[in-house]
Amino acid sequence: MKLAKGENMFSMIYFLHVDTLARYADRLKLNEELINAAKR
Repeated sequence: MKLAKGENMFSMIYFLHVDTLARYADRLKLNEELINAAKR
């Protein structure tokens, strides 16, 4: 199935966005762990 140029661009941006969100969530999780470790 061939995507239209606009759809292709959209899906690329979408995947990049999801990747960024995933990395951001990982960083938040790491920060939570650091804060919890500091509280101990």
